[in-house]
Amino acid sequence: MVEIVTEGRALVVRTQHDEGWTEMAYGLGGSWEEDRWVFDSRDEESVRGLARHIFGSDGSDDDPEAGVTLRVTLSRLGGRSQLDREVRLLGRRLCSRPARDAAVRLGRGVVLAAGRFTARGGSVTLPQIGGVSGVVLEVRDVPAGVAGRLVAEHPDGVRIVEPEDGDALLRRREELVSQLAALDARLKEAGVEFNAFDGWLTAEMVSARGGFSDGTVRSYRHRSRTMPQPTYVGRTPLWRETEIEPWLATRRGAGEATQDGVAELAGGEA
Repeated sequence: MVEIVTEGRALVVRTQHDEGWTEMAYGLGGSWEEDRWVFDSRDEESVRGLARHIFGSDGSDDDPEAGVTLRVTLSRLGGRSQLDREVRLLGRRLCSRPARDAAVRLGRGVVLAAGRFTARGGSVTLPQIGGVSGVVLEVRDVPAGVAGRLVAEHPDGVRIVEPEDGDALLRRREELVSQLAALDARLKEAGVEFNAFDGWLTAEMVSARGGFSDGTVRSYRHRSRTMPQPTYVGRTPLWRETEIEPWLATRRGAGEATQDGVAELAGGEA
């Protein structure tokens, strides 16, 4: 975020630290005083131009409540970013490699969303970012105006991440739980024992612990008077381990956990 205000004959600038800004700010006659840069107000146009070059904005169109998140696919930005020592968008540094064998460093507010950088890039004298195929960066707190310009300039490489509402998040959770349930079944077929959902059990896991078929679990779920009721995530039933385990203990070895659940379902429960 950039803030530029005039105080008498002084132009006061507050911004995040950036080595490129520091070097060029001194070149414009700026001085660092405590927590801010101070310039001659007559150089305002040059200072704002420098801010736009380094940070992508001079603060004039920044709404602190309108920061957005971008997904940037490096290989689709055009140019030859993999051959550069650093990658910038509208002046904002996204990533850099300080030396050939050094790991790529991400800029402030930037995280790796997908892919991976190569372990090294370039040469000793000319380090480079290196291969960027599949690398996607998430860039946070981008002013809405700046984000709009970036999307317009790089429609294939930059997109705005829309915030998800509660319904969208719930749908994603349902999809993930369904996928995990399918993986549970495959692991069961492979004979792999594991605990999932941090204290929650799927129907497949309940049947495995109880020593009866999946069909029996379905019958118990719909007709049993004592089986704890599951919590549903989408169409997937889940039981708390602390609630279902005591019930399972009463079924084990009691002669009631038959293949069709006849004992309990026919009224055999006490």
